[in-house]
Formats: sequence, structure tokens, C-alpha cells
Amino acid sequence: GLGTPIYSKANPNDDPVIAIALTSDTQSADELYNVADSLLAQRLRQITGISSVDIAGASTPAVRVDVDLRALNALGLTPDDLRNAVRAANVTSPTGFLSDGNTTMAIVANDSVSKAADFAQLAISTQSNGRIVRLGDVATVYDGQQDAYQAAWFDGKPAVVMYAFTRAGANIVETVDQVKAQIPELRAYLQPGTKLTPYFDRTPTIRASLHEVQATLLISLAMVVLTMALFLRRLAPTLIAAVTVPLSLAGSALVMYMLGFTLNNLSLLALVIAIGFVVDDAIVVIENIMRHLDEGMPRLDAALAGAREIGFTIVSITASLVAVF
Repeated sequence: GLGTPIYSKANPNDDPVIAIALTSDTQSADELYNVADSLLAQRLRQITGISSVDIAGASTPAVRVDVDLRALNALGLTPDDLRNAVRAANVTSPTGFLSDGNTTMAIVANDSVSKAADFAQLAISTQSNGRIVRLGDVATVYDGQQDAYQAAWFDGKPAVVMYAFTRAGANIVETVDQVKAQIPELRAYLQPGTKLTPYFDRTPTIRASLHEVQATLLISLAMVVLTMALFLRRLAPTLIAAVTVPLSLAGSALVMYMLGFTLNNLSLLALVIAIGFVVDDAIVVIENIMRHLDEGMPRLDAALAGAREIGFTIVSITASLVAVF
């Protein structure tokens, strides 16, 4: 039967914000990886908002050793003998010191081997007949990759792919725009026949979502004004109440800017909801003022009296809404 389901949590913020493919007609995957790791990824990490850049499709060049166990056993050797010989060939240690009485500097001679042909000539042991057994006698040694089990293809060609991730709280749209602006400069460092192509980023859905919320905000504003005009049936009170909406939105945007908040889906939706709350207070005050005007009170006196009578109530309601939302 089926086993117990296993659940895992996924955070969309952990996904890359942009993916860039590196392909070439003249360079191998190993060479592309070196370019991506030593140059391109380093430049991308310097962009504000980028936390890390992962590289896929290839890995660090390495010397691979495929051991022939039959040949190894026939000579009375073990895999540990091979490992010890390879390790001894890559030891870097100080060979001397320079000192002027105040400062001492270590002299290091880096004579470690790095090519498959050099590793193949490493002496593993000496047989009783005087024969020197070398690594190439008991293993196939060749230049390859540290991880030979990953590959990537783009546009029908082997590729190296770079995935860029943003820092916590970074503006994704702004960060991706900065990365794309950097692409032409990065292409200038590439050899002829090598292409750098951004093929994925998360900003189209984010931009579409923001545009939809902005359109909803404008539609909500228009509907509020039309509703007030329908029920108040007077131009002046309608315009006065309608002005409170953009003024409140402008004030909210100013406070958000001062506190370091950005306009995102959540904040824009909050503004859409708040439109109705803002207009409620304005309509109540205007309706009370209009009542005094209809009773024959002068405009200034009607405005002062109408606001004074329900001012405390309006402030209390507004404070309650702020506390809740």
C-alpha cells in the first residue's frame, strides 16, 4: 500500500529571480564554467540586492581517476595506497623563511600536480623486482569535472546556467533591472561565439500583479466618487469628499516612504481597502455640515459646528480602524 505522505514547506522567496544561460560554439562546458565562476558570477554578486549566484550545467574542473581493481589486486595494492600517493603529491608546505629581524615571511613552493598526465606518472609503489608502479598502470586518469552527473542545454547547445538570488527585503523588480542592465557589459568579456542569454525572470508576473492592483485602486476610487455623487446629489459636497481620497493616499505614501516601506501587492491592496474607510469619515462630516446649511446656518458656522459635533466620534472610529488594521 501507500506510505505516509511526506510534506515539505517551500518559500517562493528562495527561488531565483533571474536565470542566465551561457553557451558557446568555441568553448567547452569546463571553459564556460570557469568564465561563469571566476568572472560573470563575481560581477553579478556585486549588484545591490543580489545575495548569491548558483552555477549549474557543469562543475569545477577536476582530475578523475577510474581504478582498475583487478590490476590493483594483482600488484598487492589497495585503494588507500592510491589515495595516499595522490594526497602526497598535492601537499603545499613552507620550504623556508625570510626575515629582516622585524618581519618573517614564509616561502611556499607550489609543486603540486594539476593535470591528468602528471597524475598518471605518480609513483604508487616499488615492487620487489625493482619495478615502479605508477598511477596510470592501475587506473585510467583523465581531465574531467568534479561532478560529472549534471548538464544543462539551452537552444540545443550545452550550456552553463547562472541562477541569481535576492537578499531578504530587496526590491525584486529593481534588482532584475540592474542585472539586465549589466548583461551588455558582461558580454564584452566573452570570446567570439559565446552568448549570454537571460531566459527567465520573475518580474513579468510581479509587474502584472502590481498593474492589476493599481488598476483596481483607480477603479475603486472612481466607484467611490460615483457612489457619493449618486447619494449626495450635490456637486460641491461630492468634490470635497472625493478630494479626501487622493490626499489620504498621498499622505499614506509619504509616511510609507519615510518608514522605508515599498509599494508592493500587500501595501497596494491595503490602500484599496482603506479607500472606503477614508470616505466614510468624510461623508459623515459633510452630511452633518449640509444639515446645518439646510437649517439656514452660515457656511463657516455650519462647517465649524458640523465638525465639532462629531469630531470626537470620527477620531475614535479612525483610531479603532488603525488599531485593528
